[in-house]
Amino acid sequence: MAGDDIRAFATRTHDHSEAYESAVDVSSAIATHTADVDAHHAKYLDSEAVTAMGVKGDANALNHDKYTDGEVDAIVATHTANASAHHVKYTDGEADARVAVHTGDATDAHDASAVSVLDAAGHFAAVNVETALAEAYDDFEAHDHDADYDALGAAAAAQAAAEATAAADVDADIITHAAITTAHHTKYTDAEAVDAVEAVGLATPVSTDTVVFSDAGVLKRIAFSGITESMLTSIDHAGPIATHAAIAGAHHVKYLDSEAVTAMGVKGDANALNHDKYTDAEVDAIVATHTADVDAHHAKYTDAEAVSALSDSYLACHGFRSTTQTFTNNTWETLDLNAELWDTGVAAGLSQMHDTTTNEERIIARRVGIFWVAAQMRFTAATAGGRGAQILDNAGFTVARMEVRTESSGRAQYVNIGGWWEATAVTDYVYLQGFQNSGGNLTSVNPDCWLGIEWRGINA
Repeated sequence: MAGDDIRAFATRTHDHSEAYESAVDVSSAIATHTADVDAHHAKYLDSEAVTAMGVKGDANALNHDKYTDGEVDAIVATHTANASAHHVKYTDGEADARVAVHTGDATDAHDASAVSVLDAAGHFAAVNVETALAEAYDDFEAHDHDADYDALGAAAAAQAAAEATAAADVDADIITHAAITTAHHTKYTDAEAVDAVEAVGLATPVSTDTVVFSDAGVLKRIAFSGITESMLTSIDHAGPIATHAAIAGAHHVKYLDSEAVTAMGVKGDANALNHDKYTDAEVDAIVATHTADVDAHHAKYTDAEAVSALSDSYLACHGFRSTTQTFTNNTWETLDLNAELWDTGVAAGLSQMHDTTTNEERIIARRVGIFWVAAQMRFTAATAGGRGAQILDNAGFTVARMEVRTESSGRAQYVNIGGWWEATAVTDYVYLQGFQNSGGNLTSVNPDCWLGIEWRGINA
C-alpha cells in the first residue's frame, strides 16, 4: 500500500469513528437508559427510604456509623505499611537504565519502519508499520459501512418521529385539560362560598345519622355507616387529647366505694343523693292529694279581684306600754310595746304583726300598700323642758314627729302624732320614740303610750 493510500485510509477511519460515536452511541445510550425501569420511578416516601437503607452496620455502605479519627489513623497506618503501595521513586540512573533496555530491544523498538504496540499480555512488542497498516486497511475494506450509515439514519428518523408523537400527545393533553370547566374558575367570593356550603346542607340542621366532611377541599355529607378508617386516621386526635390531658380538674383518682357511700350521706327522704324511690302507688297517692286541694288549682285573679280580696281582709294592729319605762334626759329613746289591744295579721291569713316578747317595739306591715299610722306619748309631770314623739320606719324614714313645751303648771304632757306610710315590702315595720329634756330622768305613764297602724289599700 502506497503512503498516500495509507494516509487516506487513516483519515477515513478517524472520521467514521467520530460520527459513529456522536450519533449511534448516544442514541443507544438514551434507549438503554429509557428502558431501565429503575431509572424512573415515583419519589421514595420517608419510610421507604429508611427501609431501602437497610440495617445499620459497618458493611452497609448506605447506613453505617462514620469513622472516628482513631479508625482513620489506623487505616492510613495499614496502607503506609504496604510496601507495594509505596516505593522510593526511580533515580535518574535507574530511569536511564530502563530506557537503555527498551532502546536495546532486539526488534529495534525505535526503528522508523516499526511501531510498538501492546500485545494481549500487556507488553510492548515491535510490529512492522506496513504490515500493521495493511491489516487495518483490509479490515476496513471488509466492513459494511453502508449498513452502519443506514442503521444510523433509521435510528435518527425513529427518534424524530417519537419526539413528534410525544409533543402531539402533550398538546392534546393540554387541550383536554383546558376544556374542563371545573379545572379553571374564578376564585369564590365570600357569598359564593356560603352558597357552596349551603348546597351540601350545612345551612340546615344536620341529621344525627350523617356527617359533613371535606374530601380534597370539597364538602360532602355521608352517613355514619359510610365513614372509613382512612377518614378517621386523618383527623387530628393528638391535639385535642393533649389539651384535655392538661386540664387538672378533668382527671382524678376514682372514688373508693366507701368514699362514694360517705359522700352520699345518710339515707333519708330529704337526701337527694340517697333515698328510697317512690313506688307507683305512693306517687299516685301524692298526685291524688294534690289534685283534691282546691287551693292548689284555681283561675288566676284579675287585678280587680286581687284588690277586692285584699280589701275584704282587714289588717290593723295596736300595741302599747303596760308598765312604766324610764327615759333619759335629752335623749330620743324607743318605746317597748309589751302589750297589744289587737293584731289582725293572723286573722287576715298572714303572720302576726306584733310580738310582745321579741322585737316588741316593732309593728310589721305583713302586706305592701298604704297605712295610716298614729301614736301617743305621755310623761310624768315636770315643769321644765319640752316633750316629743316621732314615728320612724326600718329605712329611717320619719312618718310623723312633734315636740311641745311643758306647761308651767307641771301637768303630765300628752304628745299625739300621726301620718301616712307606704310599706314596699311585707317585712317593713314602724316604731315609736319619745323625748324629754326636763333636766332629769322621767318615766312614761301607762297605758297612755301606744302605737297603731291600719292598712288602707294598694298604691296602684
